[in-house]
Amino acid sequence: MRKVLTSIVVATAALSTLSMYRSPSMDLLDEHDYAQMENDFAHAPAMSAPLDGSPYWAAYNQWLCFPTQNIEISYVEAEYGEMRKLPTLHVTQDSHFFEFSMDPEPAPNFDNIAAKWKALLKDEAAFCVYAAPLQELDVTHYSTPAESASLWIVNRLKTSKGYWNFESDENWLKENDESDAGTGE
Repeated sequence: MRKVLTSIVVATAALSTLSMYRSPSMDLLDEHDYAQMENDFAHAPAMSAPLDGSPYWAAYNQWLCFPTQNIEISYVEAEYGEMRKLPTLHVTQDSHFFEFSMDPEPAPNFDNIAAKWKALLKDEAAFCVYAAPLQELDVTHYSTPAESASLWIVNRLKTSKGYWNFESDENWLKENDESDAGTGE
């Protein structure tokens, strides 16, 4: 009887220990996040090929979650009539390098967005990003041990503190509204 009782206690302790190891990112997404993704899938892609006769392609936003220990906030420079600093997140996970970048139109304010991302990610164990895949990248252009790489266009970030949303970044929208006011648009 004592051996049976000891076995039950050991098994229960082992199971509770296993359940204590749980990825922090598993609890970040809720039913609202999944419903938004389903709604986006049902209505239209986040990005698609231009209607200029080139081969059609479509990319949909999806949630990806990562530990914050593997993240770097950076930027890439892109030429769009002028040089623009596009905020990016670099994450390496399971031998894959992810570059999550902003859409260059309208021109994002790197300093404001990077500050918001840093505040949202500070002291967090995990984060999730809602982004659409754009293309595979040549991993040799990056200083990473990863075997493959891809570029994604970020739409949202989520941590236990809350969200950052591309569409509702107040400073970014305010700056664009002010610049549009002078053009009569």
